[in-house]
Amino acid sequence: MIKRQKIIFVITKGNFGGAQRYVFDLASHLDTEHFDVAVAVGEGTTLKEKLQMNGIRVISLPNLQRDIALFADVKTLFALFFLFRRERPDVIHLNSSKAGGLGSLAFRCFQFLNFLTAKSYKLKAIFTVHGFAFYENRSWAARTAIKCISWFTILFSHATIILNNRDMQAFSGWPAVRNKLRNIKLGIGEIPAFGKQEALLKLNTAGMTAGSGPLIGVIAELHRNKGLQYLIEALALLPTAISLCIIGNGEERENLERLARERGVSSRVFFAGFLEGASRYVSAFDLFALPSIKEGTPYVLLEAGSQAVPVVAADVGGVGEVIVNNQTGFLVPPKNPTLLAESIGYSIAHPEEARRYGEALRKKIETEFGLERMLKETIAVYAGTTRS
Repeated sequence: MIKRQKIIFVITKGNFGGAQRYVFDLASHLDTEHFDVAVAVGEGTTLKEKLQMNGIRVISLPNLQRDIALFADVKTLFALFFLFRRERPDVIHLNSSKAGGLGSLAFRCFQFLNFLTAKSYKLKAIFTVHGFAFYENRSWAARTAIKCISWFTILFSHATIILNNRDMQAFSGWPAVRNKLRNIKLGIGEIPAFGKQEALLKLNTAGMTAGSGPLIGVIAELHRNKGLQYLIEALALLPTAISLCIIGNGEERENLERLARERGVSSRVFFAGFLEGASRYVSAFDLFALPSIKEGTPYVLLEAGSQAVPVVAADVGGVGEVIVNNQTGFLVPPKNPTLLAESIGYSIAHPEEARRYGEALRKKIETEFGLERMLKETIAVYAGTTRS
């Protein structure tokens, strides 16, 4: 009988953003004949429900949350330590900054205890970076502190998976961590999608009142890192026939709705909220926009591109490795609504060129961003990492 390798994924939030999609794709595609998989997750329920529907064991960490909360963080640290002792996994795979920092510290404490008690059991810690938090709009002191914590997280882990070259470069020159970095591109499988008319009908049924003019779309969690305020500012600079559909929920929704009213475009912006299987609606859009301030390699970009929808995106994180300007889409600097509006306007005014870029993007994603390739390379990290 084959001895299965036990993998425990740890992730901070249980919503279903990019990091959660990554965990779900890996956990649900690891061969159950060779791997025993569980996922430890903090606040939120969507990821938990999806995992359980796929027969994957979920371990709740009720005190694990994105924001800093000293008492809850200490409780989570102890919870992770005792989880590792109880479950005795072969690999813990940490995802997101908070889970990575607390998980790697709990792992080193666990390792130290094994050393003191002369136990031979070994555990590997793998950390995946989903965009470094020090790219966010924070003070210099906060960014420096986050960078130091990120460095310690990488140092304490056996290996760190980086999903794009820009994040690789951020730490490649730092001491003692270069040999721990592994660059593995994100990958997606086949994406189910509605036809264009069906997607439009479903959005209209949900309350969208866009006219017959061009429709810009975006799928995002509504927080400041997604730069949606710049997209609304850009919409105000575009012809009134152009509408915007925003799929997703989050703490910034009220502020974005207020901004749309202030800029006189509220009648042209439809906030669809959370839609199950949001990527199926991408076919409704004439253009997909990604105005983010901070990203790793965003799944929504791959999902839109896999349907050959033209893309205008801010050049952050790993976006530029997917979108080559004037070849597979349009790139603009982040936080610049004027240039964002210009690129959107150009794309809409030149539909044949935009469709050609969309088709080139689809082919690139098929050849370079496949799920099976990502899965094989990640398994190789599990198997080949030197214990240190």
